Amino acid sequence: MKHVINKAIVSLAVMSAGFIPAQAGAAGSASFVLSPNNANKAVNSTFTVAIYENSGAETVNSVQADLTYDANQLQYVGFSAGAFSCPIVNVGGGMMSIGCANFSGAVSGNQLVGSISFKAIANGNTTISMNQSSIIARSTDATDIWNHGSVTGTMTTYTPAAQPAVKKTTTATPVATTPVVTETPKEEVKAETTKAEESAPVTLPAATEEDNASVWAYLAVFLGATAVAAGIVYRDNLKKWMQNARGAMGAKTAPVAAVAGASAAKKTAAKKAVAKKKPAAKKK
Repeated sequence: MKHVINKAIVSLAVMSAGFIPAQAGAAGSASFVLSPNNANKAVNSTFTVAIYENSGAETVNSVQADLTYDANQLQYVGFSAGAFSCPIVNVGGGMMSIGCANFSGAVSGNQLVGSISFKAIANGNTTISMNQSSIIARSTDATDIWNHGSVTGTMTTYTPAAQPAVKKTTTATPVATTPVVTETPKEEVKAETTKAEESAPVTLPAATEEDNASVWAYLAVFLGATAVAAGIVYRDNLKKWMQNARGAMGAKTAPVAAVAGASAAKKTAAKKAVAKKKPAAKKK
């Protein structure tokens, strides 16, 4: 019933464009093609099937495409028109009827009628077929010029194998760091250097006989020089000591001499005084 209604609507569309309704006639040379006509589709994937009509040199102004498919394996998603305006798209129960017309003029050759989108919903093989009720109407007399050959598209739907879980590897990004330079005070560096020098063992080369002889010679010279220097120092010190002693003795005896001189002078004066007081002795 839907096909009859669609044909009537297509006929009205053709008549409104100035053409007469499509008429059944002998098989013509025009053809339908489904593309792709063989494909493998994964379950839950969406794919597109394009409908083409090729009228060769004949001009065409309307098309009706009636298709069947397995609704248990394919789910209708949508339709988009091509070279024709397609106001009629009826879908249900695994059947689809598309009515299209070209109101701007007739076309010829290979033309895209439209594209159907399906979703694979189950595993298995399914066929999309063009029904014999489909029409390719010639523009000059509205005669159906489709050759009514077999037009099918075989779709194999499958469930893809489960993919192993991909372990996500996270690579740590190295963080650039700035080294911290701690300056040690010079005093500490000097102290540490001195400690290191003091604690470091000193290894002297083994002395030879010549080295020993040289050491003894140097030692004898040194002792001799020391003795000479000591004698000179001793002599100078002794001379200074004697001079100092003489000076000290002179300083001590000077007052004594002065006192003695004073006493002598007093005695002499006393004697002279006594002598003056005595009377002169008379001469007999």
